[in-house]
Amino acid sequence: MEAFWASGALVVKEKVEDVPQIEGWLKERLIARGHGVLVGVLEVLGVVPTLQQWPILTSEKRRLLICGGWRSGKSFTAKNYFWGKKEWGKKQLFWIGAASYDLCKREFDFIAEDARTLGQLKYASKRVNAPGYIELKDGTIIECKSATDPRSWAAQPVDGIIIPEAAQVDLDIYYQCLGRLAEKRGWLLMEGTLEGSLGWYPTFYELWQGGIGDEQSFSLPTASNTYAFPGGEDDPEILAMRRNLPDDVAAEKLDGKPVPPKGLVFPEFRPDIHVQPVKWEPELPVYMWVDPGFSDAAAYLFAQVVDGQVRVFAELYERGRTVSDIIQVVRGPSQWSSKYPFWKHCTGRGGAGLFATEDRYGEQHHHNSSVQEVWLSETGIYLSSVRVKSVNDVDAVIHQRLRLDPLTNVSGLVIDPACRGLISNFGGCLDPFDNQTKAYRWRADREGQTYGEVPEDKHNHSIKALGYGLVDCFGFVMAEQNFRAKVVYH
Repeated sequence: MEAFWASGALVVKEKVEDVPQIEGWLKERLIARGHGVLVGVLEVLGVVPTLQQWPILTSEKRRLLICGGWRSGKSFTAKNYFWGKKEWGKKQLFWIGAASYDLCKREFDFIAEDARTLGQLKYASKRVNAPGYIELKDGTIIECKSATDPRSWAAQPVDGIIIPEAAQVDLDIYYQCLGRLAEKRGWLLMEGTLEGSLGWYPTFYELWQGGIGDEQSFSLPTASNTYAFPGGEDDPEILAMRRNLPDDVAAEKLDGKPVPPKGLVFPEFRPDIHVQPVKWEPELPVYMWVDPGFSDAAAYLFAQVVDGQVRVFAELYERGRTVSDIIQVVRGPSQWSSKYPFWKHCTGRGGAGLFATEDRYGEQHHHNSSVQEVWLSETGIYLSSVRVKSVNDVDAVIHQRLRLDPLTNVSGLVIDPACRGLISNFGGCLDPFDNQTKAYRWRADREGQTYGEVPEDKHNHSIKALGYGLVDCFGFVMAEQNFRAKVVYH
């Protein structure tokens, strides 16, 4: 047996001839840079990371993002990163959180098995679902969290968080992690395979490439896992996948690099700028902007204007609900109205007021009363109607709001992360109905080339509601002549 001291921690390793060892020159350099604990743990476990994994494991940034290819070793890298950050002998709290408990299992099992090998395991749940956790002998706890239960992400401060398949979680989870890590100056490691190169994850990947501030992003290509694919890029399996996969799929799933999406109506939309936590301000009026619907989708946005900035703080994005159903949810009592208790404040005597806008189809009678009539009869709220000649004129108003003020560098529009329907219409997250990549786009041919003078009228219900509201509040900003077309939303 050989004892190895690093940063005040004693790591005992057993010499085994056939266990892979880190080369001597690299070991000396890593120890000199303060990574002695990581080196000691890896040698006990018999692990030698690949060349592409070392920069991740030794990064000094507090927030890391990994875009990995299939079978690139993302989970393996994450668990090794955990052991390099663990302060031995100190009771700490860590989370493994994902879109579902099942997605936590691989990292959970890796860490539990490593703890057993290191002689540090006190307890490990047989299942990862709540209250699934690992307890180490020094009192450290590693808990599993699921985005399907966002309330479980609250409460106590955390020392570090791993998010597997991070591209599948909402941006709101990222913001919650920042809050949980702040007190202890904890670290965050997000890793996963890209899901269509839309959403906040590939955007953050691009922004963090330079390693500026506390953030850094990495690509972990499939071929870099030379344990699974000894030939690297020339491995027969890698070559076969490249022959059979479209170029954009190969870039995402093999190279771990986002492919810039084509044809988005609002390519300037950026989740890091336009998606921010928004609070309802009780002293200000609320604007309700509506795109009616039933079988497809009905979109209700609730916004305020604060210092000239439009802030969308809540959304109802529903299928199969009547207008009366929606009214009940908004007025309450309901779980939604408990979270957004603005109704009585706005509509009561001396309240700040609630002003509503819809498209002109809300006036129409399809079977019974119109949307406008139901709201008026049941609530006394009159939905003003917006008539438009050109979809591009309405979109031009949204384009203007997405711009950054040249003096303050602040956007004219921010959206709360909970408004998933609107964010997905912009391409900032997966569709809330089926978790597919959908966004408001221009028409495109088989080669991906866009065409036509108007966008495709789909995946835009909340964007329509936003456009109607902005036009009603601020008026039209006429689109450029070459984008004009005599069409109406329907």
